[in-house]
Amino acid sequence: MKPPYGHNRTQSSVSRISTLTTEVKEKVSWFNLRQRFSWLPQYDFKWPLCCPTFKLPSWRFTSKLQWRSDTTFIRRLIPLGPDSETKEEISMVKTGGSSSTLQTKFGRNRTHTSKYTILTFIPLNLFEQFRKGANIYFLCTMFLMLILPDSPISPTSWAMSLLFVVLVTMVKQGYEDYLRHKNDKAVNEQTVEVIREGIVASIQCQYIEVGDIVRIRENQYVPCDMVVLSTDLDQSQCYFMTANMDGETSLKTRYAAELTKQLRDIQQISEFRGFVECENPNPKLDNFLGRLAKFDGISSSFNAKTDSFGEEACSLSNENLLWAGTELRNTKCVFGVCVYGGTETKMSLNSKITRIKFSSIERYLNRYLAFYLAVLLFEMTISSAISMAFGVEYINDRETSQIQTRMLNGSEIEELVPKSWVDYHWYIGIMEDENFANGFGMFLIWLVLYNYIIPISMYVTMEMQKFICSMFFSWDLKLYDHNRGIPAVCNTSDINEELGLVNHLFTDKTGTLTRNEMVFQKYSRDGRIFNKAKFKNEEWSPLLMVLTLCHSVQVVNGDLVASSPDEKALLEMCEEAGFIFRGGTLSGNCTVDVNHERKRFDRLLELEFDSIRKCMTVIVKDAQGQIHVLTKGAEIAILPICKSGPLEETERIVYTFAGDGLRTLLFAHKIISQEEYLQFSAKLEYAKQSMVNRAKFVRESYKDMEIDMHLVGATGIEDRLQDGVVDTIKALRKAGICPWMLTGDKKETAMNLGYASGLLTSPSKIIDLCDVAEKDIGMLVSQAHDELKTGTCSPNSSLIVDGKSILNIMKDENAREQFCDVCLQRPTVIACRLSPIQKSQLVRMMKEADNRILTAAIGDGGNDISMIQEAHVGLGIIGLEGNGASKAADFAFTQFRGLRRALLVHGQWYYRRLAILVQYSFYKNVTCFTTQLFFAILSNFSGQSLFESLFLFLFNTLYTYFPIALYGITEQDYPDEVLLDQPELYKNNEHNKLMRPHELSKWFFLGLWHSVVVFGLPYFTWDTFADNGADINSFGAIVAWNAILIVSLKLLVEARHWNILVVGSTILSVLAYPALTLLYDQFLINALFWNNSDQFRTIHAVMVQPMFWLESLLIPVIALVPDLSLHFGKTIDLSWFRKRKTYPYLEQ
Repeated sequence: MKPPYGHNRTQSSVSRISTLTTEVKEKVSWFNLRQRFSWLPQYDFKWPLCCPTFKLPSWRFTSKLQWRSDTTFIRRLIPLGPDSETKEEISMVKTGGSSSTLQTKFGRNRTHTSKYTILTFIPLNLFEQFRKGANIYFLCTMFLMLILPDSPISPTSWAMSLLFVVLVTMVKQGYEDYLRHKNDKAVNEQTVEVIREGIVASIQCQYIEVGDIVRIRENQYVPCDMVVLSTDLDQSQCYFMTANMDGETSLKTRYAAELTKQLRDIQQISEFRGFVECENPNPKLDNFLGRLAKFDGISSSFNAKTDSFGEEACSLSNENLLWAGTELRNTKCVFGVCVYGGTETKMSLNSKITRIKFSSIERYLNRYLAFYLAVLLFEMTISSAISMAFGVEYINDRETSQIQTRMLNGSEIEELVPKSWVDYHWYIGIMEDENFANGFGMFLIWLVLYNYIIPISMYVTMEMQKFICSMFFSWDLKLYDHNRGIPAVCNTSDINEELGLVNHLFTDKTGTLTRNEMVFQKYSRDGRIFNKAKFKNEEWSPLLMVLTLCHSVQVVNGDLVASSPDEKALLEMCEEAGFIFRGGTLSGNCTVDVNHERKRFDRLLELEFDSIRKCMTVIVKDAQGQIHVLTKGAEIAILPICKSGPLEETERIVYTFAGDGLRTLLFAHKIISQEEYLQFSAKLEYAKQSMVNRAKFVRESYKDMEIDMHLVGATGIEDRLQDGVVDTIKALRKAGICPWMLTGDKKETAMNLGYASGLLTSPSKIIDLCDVAEKDIGMLVSQAHDELKTGTCSPNSSLIVDGKSILNIMKDENAREQFCDVCLQRPTVIACRLSPIQKSQLVRMMKEADNRILTAAIGDGGNDISMIQEAHVGLGIIGLEGNGASKAADFAFTQFRGLRRALLVHGQWYYRRLAILVQYSFYKNVTCFTTQLFFAILSNFSGQSLFESLFLFLFNTLYTYFPIALYGITEQDYPDEVLLDQPELYKNNEHNKLMRPHELSKWFFLGLWHSVVVFGLPYFTWDTFADNGADINSFGAIVAWNAILIVSLKLLVEARHWNILVVGSTILSVLAYPALTLLYDQFLINALFWNNSDQFRTIHAVMVQPMFWLESLLIPVIALVPDLSLHFGKTIDLSWFRKRKTYPYLEQ
């Protein structure tokens, strides 16, 4: 028995389809030809190079911040029908039975965010780890140890060190992927209802296929991107919440396709024959292009103008698309067809567009590696040359003289007799020839001996340190919002230290510097200004009609649910005055109570707001049958489309409102006839059905309606500053951070808030580049640049510029460079009337101006996401109505004042911790393993190792690992109170100071000095040990002990906050070496991988000597004199001895 939704293809159906293919070939020939020249979208996926999984698409931006793609398909064709035969027939007819640029085969709806499976985890993880240059170097070194016939060091020690690093990384990445698998399984195994061949079947979400009709019920999550076919509501709308996607809790509305909105039951839906033609998968949440058409077979002729065979069709746009991961609300049932599934959904694609950010320390780390590799190469070259020139193994062709005694005339005489080195050094055995092969072999031997100067454990230590420190950010109680119960968020641990290096801050205004809690303050009518108290005396008028009806607010359970706080503030003020918006009915009627009198309107169309038009329009019909066009927006959008009303007076009023720091909106109204409305509606529907440049055609249709308006008034809404904004900006200035404010508001509003927030000071001169004609902008920028060079411009003068001027500046490369130079010298820059893309352009401009500039961007809205992601450090404000920006950011908190603690405290701590960790990791290896070079000098460069193999393994992985790791987690160079009270301390990190070349030189030469002391003092006192039976292994043990002692004490010298973890781990690390070495030398000498009888009781032989302990006291004193001199006057926090240090972090 076949399943209720299975395939039942017969031979006759195949023959019928083949016949159809032959019949349509001539009809579709022009269609296929036309497709070759049709519009190719700029968004699709491109496989990344060297991708280990080869599954997930990779997205990228072009230089103009547009989506770029390369695909074989222009768009996709999704057939709908009662059975599989009908679907295949539709596909054959539409594609002409041959290869086509219309995609008709799709994958299933399987969510796949994990990277590995049980079988692929080990090989793929190893592949990823050994794509890193450092790991490749360590692996190659291990192979050299294995292939060398007489390696001076056991390959086991290096293999164990590399295995330790790889295993720690593998465990961390495996755990992270396990969590992804759990999440994928929970999503994929959700039960959903699909309609297949007229039967409702419950299947797992992962088995949904593109083209399946899915039934979603209230409070259920949408399993895939689907076009709404019908809903249970009379107006064919549905409501959904996008909190999982962008964090917004307000409900959004979607509408059923016009062609299928009457199909309300399963039978009607399943019998529908048609197809969906739509664009390829792309991550743009604000756009969807497609059309839904009935399939009438091939009886009608092909219409090249509409790309169809005379089918009845309707347009599909973003208002018809439900996104995967959203939740259906206030709608009992929705039928939809799956158009994108699995990794092709909007949410899945958006999760992959995060640009990988690398910290400044990581970039310097590459230079450090190059430097130490050069040091390594130098040591190898010198040692190899000396070995070949003077080593006893390569001098068999030389002769020497030996004094011999012989009898001459009855008496003994001494004379010099030539003797070959072979005879003299008979114990060496067969001598080696001086050739390239032997020379290269010797070169590799020195590589094996000296390569420990590169710290193999540093990378895993850095990774763990960043991961743990990122949790401290979320645990900080002083960043915790107690009123809302929201902690700070750290979305990435890769760039923690960048918080301590910011020197340019880009901030949004509304919701970032301000509360985003709008309060109605003033309004204008008939060219006059009124306070809000007067509003209660207003009567019903066109102004009130626009205020109460031109919006996208919903009424849910009597409450206003608005995505825009401006709209909510206006409706709340109207409600106080007796004009109450009651919401819309299922039939599309809107109701407004006017002083207890109910007025009903039919909401005909909504021309939604967009950032290009900067306005929105609603068309309604009143009870008398009159059709009203209601428009609101910014003054730059409303004033040009108005032909009547108090235009000049209102323009002056708008500037007055802006001077008071109020956000302004203008309102316009007109009445049109039924014929005008029908003509506009038909034109708009035609534009919406276009698959080419639909947005452009729709916008042009909107403009045809938004003309010849009558200006009816304006409003001024106050958005008050958040608490602590002034103090925060003042502290950031003292810290050397240059603040920019990027906003879409008017110039006057932006300047007023600039003064209120402390961005601008009253005496400061303003360089004004707003509202400048394109032909003049270059001259003004050049003039400002010349004043800067000649010094005639005040150094405290600030710059204000608008979006129009930015657009023109970006067109001229010379003007752009001069403008950038001017901005670099300004203490404050305010940019107003900006679009989201212009915000990101300004951030990019400053990033490219100077590689020493490190930018941070902070915002709270979706229009700030591009700016946040473009900056080196992205900071998000967790808003009241959504946290889309906080999800896109690297770090997020609820108030702007949290920025002060994030940068000045956490940034300072993060940066110093990691910078010292990197410097110390190289330093300790220089200190310990440069002694190999000194030993080579004394052993005639014989290639003998000073240290035992087990020590070489444990030095980086145990003896010196935990102190620096705990230092990197707990170090606080200054208490948080001091850092907040003295922001100037932040300048100590300026331009990555702790990683500059002079710091590298300081640590390197200190390491050399410590190495000299650690090796030199035991060498000059060696006779004392030699007289008591000590050998070369004993000498290595003494040097190893003192190296551990010195580097451990050096860490305490560097630490400015001594806590029990750092001090305790340092003591244990110092004691661990003699303890473990005694255990190994005495009992485990033949265990594990090491079988070296020469080490038997080696450490015991030297520890019983008084000279050993005397050296242990003298060496630290001599070695650390330069370090203590450099740190003279430094204050060390010893408060933990008196009172346990408490951290401002959550206990749980």
